[in-house]
Amino acid sequence: MNNGNMDKARKLVRTIFSATKSIDNINIKAQVWSSNSLGKVYVTNINNMEETDMITTEVIEEGFWNLTPTHKAITLASKTAKHMKGEKKLIIMITDGVPNYAKNSFTIPRATVDKMTKNAFTKALRVTPNFMCILLGREHPYTNKTMKFIFGERRFMRVDNFDDASERIIKNFKQLVMRTLK
Repeated sequence: MNNGNMDKARKLVRTIFSATKSIDNINIKAQVWSSNSLGKVYVTNINNMEETDMITTEVIEEGFWNLTPTHKAITLASKTAKHMKGEKKLIIMITDGVPNYAKNSFTIPRATVDKMTKNAFTKALRVTPNFMCILLGREHPYTNKTMKFIFGERRFMRVDNFDDASERIIKNFKQLVMRTLK
């Protein structure tokens, strides 16, 4: 994500923490992830509202960390959810684009990365069927088609801007959480 979108994602995660603070038995974890052209994935774990300041494009290691290894993020999120207490779990993924990945400075073809991501998503649904992807950004035919292929119509939401996302999350999130917990 670029800095502007990372700011939006940070605000959205803060909104999620705020929207759920009055609901008992809710444990929220967030993960920020990116990768470099060698295929190394960098992850920052966010466990509370105070740690949302760590949602940034800054990476400790040098180099460009501008790729979106969505398949790896889904795998990590489902492993995290699997090890969390409770039976009912919800994974919300916030992104600003389609999956892309490179390994050993070789860019993996988009169709391959899309299939890898779809497979990771299918496996994640075994951990929890409660999975939602929020795409921050303008509508684009390729992006919408790709994300709907991976996540399906029901689990994919695209919002043009943070205000739309925040309003929809505040309005619908508590209902979504309560449905998940039933």
